[in-house]
Amino acid sequence: MDNEKAVPIQLSQKNTADTLEWHELYNKIRQSGGAEYEKRMYEKSVHLYTLLKNASEVIEHLDGIRSSLRSGSGSILDAPNGLASIQLDFSRKLFNFLASTAMLVDYTRAFMCKNYCETDIMESYLDLVRDQVKTDPLCLFVKELRHLGTHVCNPMQSINISVTREGSEVRDCFDPDGLLSQRSNWNSTTKEYINKMKANPEARSVVGTVAEYVGKIKKLHQDIDAMLRKHHKNDILELTRLRQDHVSKYHQVLANWPILPIETLMPPMDYLWPVSTNNITN
Repeated sequence: MDNEKAVPIQLSQKNTADTLEWHELYNKIRQSGGAEYEKRMYEKSVHLYTLLKNASEVIEHLDGIRSSLRSGSGSILDAPNGLASIQLDFSRKLFNFLASTAMLVDYTRAFMCKNYCETDIMESYLDLVRDQVKTDPLCLFVKELRHLGTHVCNPMQSINISVTREGSEVRDCFDPDGLLSQRSNWNSTTKEYINKMKANPEARSVVGTVAEYVGKIKKLHQDIDAMLRKHHKNDILELTRLRQDHVSKYHQVLANWPILPIETLMPPMDYLWPVSTNNITN
């Protein structure tokens, strides 16, 4: 049986008993704890996807510039206000990424409080957040950077393009002194992080910062998801059994029907990450 292409069969209305049995099993599947868990995880995946996609667009922006320059096309620089337009679009995509970091933090907190506040895993979730991101200097920097970009002004960052006979070079960077001058109330950890940028040019990379941050957030959500799978182990087993019952009785049913996994509508998360080393260091 080809589960990927099959669809639920329609029973004959003449057989009332079979029809009632079909609907009863269908409702058991839809109302099961496992189906509820899948719906929650689907929604959670959508929010994580938004952050990953916005991060990818920051990196792809620079990749597009490098590819255009390698191909010998000067159109991106020859166009009126070419470099200014490149910088403006880069700033827009960076802002979208920063905004989505706050969205994901707020959503995940609300998601856990809504669904698991009275359970024994809530403390484990809080421990994960505290240990992995809450006091992490990079994560605090991104949080403060989002606050700056949303409430004060565009964070000081730039794209520098140099074209010579030997080739071209594209570099993106934060301006540490500019960041410090834009805001006086950076917290001590973030201020120290920005000051360390001055001694390490690679740490100034916007793309490198985005890549490292997303790596930490992906790790956090992988650990949260593993914790939730363990918590819902019995619900998942029950849903698997109900689906198998449905397949054995009625055949030609999607393997994950009636809840479809996020990958059926969106690219798997690993397609968006990790970013190549060249994207981070160039």
